[in-house]
Amino acid sequence: MAGIAAVVCAFLFRPSYYERKKKVEHGQSKGDTPAQPQAHEEQRPDVAEIIIAKHRNGPVGSIDAMFDPGFRTFSDIDVMRGPD
Repeated sequence: MAGIAAVVCAFLFRPSYYERKKKVEHGQSKGDTPAQPQAHEEQRPDVAEIIIAKHRNGPVGSIDAMFDPGFRTFSDIDVMRGPD
């Protein structure tokens, strides 16, 4: 069991990744009519949820972050949006 000795267990969840994977598994190609996007995809397609499931010396919870697929990096959402 890896979780027993771990100090921190974190998970990344990107809904857009799983939607894209689902389309490929169902045989939908780029030329096909796309399925209706989920509400979270229409508003923020590159948002990732960072989930801290275990933290031996701190709190657990989750936060949203922007994912930049070009550089494969995560950033604070406010940094990516820029000034309003």
